[in-house]
Amino acid sequence: MRFFDVRQGKATPEELTGSTFTISNLGMTEVIYFTPIINPPEVAILGVGKIRDTNGRKLLPLSLTLDHRVIDGYVGAQFLGRLKELIEKPQGVLPGLPSPPEVSYTLSAVSLSDTRIEATIRNFRVMVDETEDAGGTNTAPNPIEYLLLALAGCMNVTIRKIAREIGVKIDSMQLTVTGSLNPARFEGLTKTGRAGLTHVSIELSISTTAPRDAINDIIKEAEERCPVHDTLTQGTQIV
Repeated sequence: MRFFDVRQGKATPEELTGSTFTISNLGMTEVIYFTPIINPPEVAILGVGKIRDTNGRKLLPLSLTLDHRVIDGYVGAQFLGRLKELIEKPQGVLPGLPSPPEVSYTLSAVSLSDTRIEATIRNFRVMVDETEDAGGTNTAPNPIEYLLLALAGCMNVTIRKIAREIGVKIDSMQLTVTGSLNPARFEGLTKTGRAGLTHVSIELSISTTAPRDAINDIIKEAEERCPVHDTLTQGTQIV
């Protein structure tokens, strides 16, 4: 069956039966959200409302009705999450589309002492210092602690983003990030071995009603999509 046959009313009854899913589009009207009714014996129907402009962003309202005798609500939420992801990033199904442009991040810093710097990041001022044992004044976290914080913050954002995409509600989450290094190379006591972290671990405690397998899949995907995690594991070159 060709698309223009349907638009012109030339589709035969045989061509319009036997389906399992329908899309009902009211985008040409003023309707935003509505409750589409399933066409038996189909198992689901997707309602598409009018696109809205909100704070400079275009929002497409979607309403899904499904038959719970066939499809669990969690699966329906996953479907909507995946559909949202594909609409926002159509390159996943339309590889010919151009990729989004790279985003650059920049900060500037002023050295205040042997251990302290003050950095300007957007409209924020951030201090970096060392502990007294390391010769500092202990007025702010040290660089390694900020690195671990960046990983924790990025994983939090990424995990929650993926959870929203597939319709999983996270009630609360606690992250503990630990890193270990041997200071001998930094102190100039040896010319072998690494100066940086040799081990980093992340402990996650997530409160949710979603199945454990679903949470494990989210964490695994987050490890691949988190920019800071990727930077640390893939060894991005500094030039």
